[in-house]
Amino acid sequence: EVQRLVSIVSLRLAHPDGRILVQLAKVNESAGPEIKLEPVCQLPGTKLKPGETAADAIQRMLHEEFLPLAPGLQLGDAMTEDVSILTSRRYRLMTRYATKVQPATLANEYEMPALACVTTTRNTVARTSSTSAAYEEMLQRQALGSVRLLSDGRSTMVYTFLTTEEFARLSSDKGRQM
Repeated sequence: EVQRLVSIVSLRLAHPDGRILVQLAKVNESAGPEIKLEPVCQLPGTKLKPGETAADAIQRMLHEEFLPLAPGLQLGDAMTEDVSILTSRRYRLMTRYATKVQPATLANEYEMPALACVTTTRNTVARTSSTSAAYEEMLQRQALGSVRLLSDGRSTMVYTFLTTEEFARLSSDKGRQM
């Protein structure tokens, strides 16, 4: 029995080489001097605010979280919809997640701005009980500069471009348990 309904919009941003932008983790900023990551492996997204349309939420997300990338983004025409019913991690209630996905591409000629980068060595990425080996392996493989931190002033997220196969593997139930 579904007890909650959550409306979400996500951005599926494709790099010219076919990889997609994925949020790998949220930085736990209350963890002290070490960088602690809460793995998520999902498309960047946001919940809709009351009275907000999906298009408005995408524009808000672009202006709040992805402003450095906005000049190189080309939004696609049609959003796709996905519905999933899962137990909420936070509230432990059966929740219907209604997600609209906005396709977008990064222009071929657009050069990524120099954003803050995370050095992904064992000395700077602390392994927590919720950080899976698959996430740590992925962070270790990324070239310096390809894992980026973006902050909207409230929270900091870790992003990178992944192949669709990498994203599918890490965002699956099996991948989250690795």
